[in-house]
Amino acid sequence: MDKNTNNRLLKVIGGYPLRGSLELNSSPNITKFMLSLCYILGGKYELKGTFQNSSIKDYCAHLEEANYAIKYSSNSIYIDSAQGGSDFSLLKYDTIEDNFLVALSLEKKGYVEITKNQELVDFLSYLGFLVKKKSNEKYVVYNKVQNPRPNLVFQELNYKYLLLGILFQLLNLEQFSITFPNDSLEIGIILELLSEIGVLKEVDHSKNVQLTFEKTKSISSSFSQIVIPGDPLEFAFFTTLSLFTEGEIQINGLKPSFLTTLLRVYSSIGGGYTASDPDILRTWFSGSDEVNYDLSEILEDNDQEYLSLLLPGLGKSYSSNFILPPTKSVTKNLIQDLNRLGGNISMTDEGIDIESGRKYKPGFLSLEGDIFPDFSRLVLSLISDGEFGIYNIEVLEDYNFRLLEKLKKLGARIQE
Repeated sequence: MDKNTNNRLLKVIGGYPLRGSLELNSSPNITKFMLSLCYILGGKYELKGTFQNSSIKDYCAHLEEANYAIKYSSNSIYIDSAQGGSDFSLLKYDTIEDNFLVALSLEKKGYVEITKNQELVDFLSYLGFLVKKKSNEKYVVYNKVQNPRPNLVFQELNYKYLLLGILFQLLNLEQFSITFPNDSLEIGIILELLSEIGVLKEVDHSKNVQLTFEKTKSISSSFSQIVIPGDPLEFAFFTTLSLFTEGEIQINGLKPSFLTTLLRVYSSIGGGYTASDPDILRTWFSGSDEVNYDLSEILEDNDQEYLSLLLPGLGKSYSSNFILPPTKSVTKNLIQDLNRLGGNISMTDEGIDIESGRKYKPGFLSLEGDIFPDFSRLVLSLISDGEFGIYNIEVLEDYNFRLLEKLKKLGARIQE
């Protein structure tokens, strides 16, 4: 665990306050979903934002290879849904963006072959699409709906299938509704974008979250420009650093209205912030003595994965212990790494207990390809005194282009 076969080693000398300003990259998942949606709605669109994430580049390249009319640059993506386009039948459909391409194949070609993804086939069948079995693991799905479901209900929020449900329903239904128990930070951003375009007509929070959609010809009849907001995870990462390094960072590219629950968490543990512009937040450590040591009730279930970024700081910077709700982003491997370097964190069925006031000792950390825990490991190295070695930093660089450059600009002591 201390070392890795990858020869690249990033040295981080932690414990220095981070100060300055930065521009957030646009959210990768939101960008790829909105690109897919635009092709299904029809018309010409320009997406504006900071599109330097490698998966966004790859997604645009894949669309271009399939003859879709798309022009990519680092701050603009232009598409004309009326031109070109073919199917993606050779894909494995094992990622969320691959699943988005199923919708595009159905829209352009009228059918798609799906191999070794029974869950996706079952979902399309549930929505009423005509499905024919070719062999044990191969199916052909046709863009013909036999028994439509104009009122789609999720018993619990499933991020992937909620987005897929929107895309698949828009292929054939002019009006439909989707209901689910509660939303999340990224879903809230997407819903606002859908309202701005005009396809989402109503959002009802009276009991569950009920969305009413309407697809009209006027949506695709004129050119539209869509601004894709910054990545909430990148915001959470840098805000966590401004708090636990006792620095001050101005973050551009995400409306404070999107971040209500996250900002409430940071405020409850001594973070301060001001909004000087609709898309600019300045964050810092306020030094407040009023700290909420039980964070189990603050965030909605679907946003609790962001709490993993706080683990190193909660174990270091306070005088009393913390209680967090159980969340899948706090993995056993992450807890083992933090405890190995001086933390005292335990996980039970009821929650996560964090002993504060610990001093982390320098050592090596290996990133594993799980984004939230890996960002948490990087947080540990930047807020703790001493020299840390980070293996596999390319995992986070692939997700967040220019990550190290941004950290150095804020004052992080990093050596490659």
